[in-house]
Amino acid sequence: MIFIRENEDFARGWYAGSIGYISHQQAEFCVAIRSALIVDKQIQLFAGAGIVPGSIAESEWQELDKKMSTLLSLISDHPPLGVAS
Repeated sequence: MIFIRENEDFARGWYAGSIGYISHQQAEFCVAIRSALIVDKQIQLFAGAGIVPGSIAESEWQELDKKMSTLLSLISDHPPLGVAS
């Protein structure tokens, strides 16, 4: 967190959260790492990456690109490159 505060001059916003349900008998939640937020007349898309020791930056970027392409294909008649139709 210290590194991020010192080196990023923008707000990251949010990209994930828990989604699930609670009842008298049980509760179940999962992490939603792909999401969309509607603000006025815009849709903001979010996706996360699991950066861990040993992660390869290029591979992580490609994975994130695939996640965003999937989200874009849900809201567009013209899917971006790399998305199966």
